[in-house]
Amino acid sequence: MHPSVIIQLAILAASQVLAAPAEPASQSYAVNILLEKRANPAPVTCGPSSDERAWPLQSVQNAFNALIANAPKDNADKPRAGNRYYPRRFGNPTPSDATVVAALDAIPECKTGQANMGYTEFPLTDPVFTGGATNSQGLDRVLAISGPPAADGTVTYTYCLAMTHRGHGAGDGGVDPCVNAP
Repeated sequence: MHPSVIIQLAILAASQVLAAPAEPASQSYAVNILLEKRANPAPVTCGPSSDERAWPLQSVQNAFNALIANAPKDNADKPRAGNRYYPRRFGNPTPSDATVVAALDAIPECKTGQANMGYTEFPLTDPVFTGGATNSQGLDRVLAISGPPAADGTVTYTYCLAMTHRGHGAGDGGVDPCVNAP
């Protein structure tokens, strides 16, 4: 991994806790989204130079907020692209893409291998993804980490990074972390 990516990811790791209004839990979930942590989302550039896409900070924040807002919903009420509902789990339980794992491990709050923690992805689109046909979710995602619900049903999501399928063959599922824009 390029040293500037590691430095950018280390800078990204500085977190601050922001109170967010509680989302009403759906009837089948006893989950309240009460807190969100942000590891300082930043504007990003995703993909190789032959297929590069730059995302402004507002788009990254909007996608993370949509992940938070849609997480407690039943699949039937979540945005979907074909048969894929979002937000959705990423990794089983840990991502297998070496570059994504290295990027996550550079962020203390997002390190892989933490007990009872899992990763959740949501499309990074503009405007915010609200559902559509197969592949309408695009190639870029935001990735967050969360643990099990607390005793009061609260789930906390921490923004980790943006990632992309750009530069990978159709259907291979490969992803790479996006790079924070200067």
